[in-house]
Amino acid sequence: MRYAGDGSFTTAGGYKALPPVPAIQDVANEIGPGYGFWATTGAGAFRLTSYAVIRKAGLVNGFQRARETLVLSELGDEYTKHAEVDFFDANWNIVLSTTSDMKGTRLEMPAGVVAQPSERKGVWEVKVQRLGSSPPGLGLNLIGEDGSFSFESPGPPPSVPAVQAVANETGPSYGRMVRTGDRASRLVFYTVMWKAGLVNGFERVQGNQVSSESGNEFAGRAQLDFLDASWTVVFSMTSEVKAIRLETPGQD
Repeated sequence: MRYAGDGSFTTAGGYKALPPVPAIQDVANEIGPGYGFWATTGAGAFRLTSYAVIRKAGLVNGFQRARETLVLSELGDEYTKHAEVDFFDANWNIVLSTTSDMKGTRLEMPAGVVAQPSERKGVWEVKVQRLGSSPPGLGLNLIGEDGSFSFESPGPPPSVPAVQAVANETGPSYGRMVRTGDRASRLVFYTVMWKAGLVNGFERVQGNQVSSESGNEFAGRAQLDFLDASWTVVFSMTSEVKAIRLETPGQD
């Protein structure tokens, strides 16, 4: 999950496949990322509501709503959460309601000066070349004013046995970018990896980039670590990336 300072949050969920319950499967069998907002309700306590699309044969055919209460640990690096989850058809009729409890742990992110809007804020077309493989993967990423980073993975995990034994499909990525010098920045982000529709591992990317003089392009190199569900590295490689800022409101 990625929580932003403006109260928004995005989640990839713990699964891609939906529960094998007939009432849900009649509507959809796959779920997308969730989007929502959070608000404080007390010291270390929060209320969150998010929505996600659910798909049948690749088309949106319903929705999921999660209404959650979250309590932070004293150090603020862990939380417990209780959720009330409703599944709807395309007409917003509830087909199933359930509850869940979960725990969260904050992942390590780079420290430093947050990238300024004029430097990296925007939507970027990204070409990723995993060294030792081809062709380059094509994707999109969003960099926020606060340095928040979201990325749509350019393809499946590497086809090496150590990785494929863990997962064969990747989900969305979330992380943070910070400025480290003149036109230079550092980035760390994490990607969920699925096996049979369930999260079964993670990809961690740590990289450095340098912007062009115009600020509308950047290039860099990153280390990619593929981890199993216990956060043990099963394979590592490097990649090179090139990105071009796309036109959006507020961009020159």
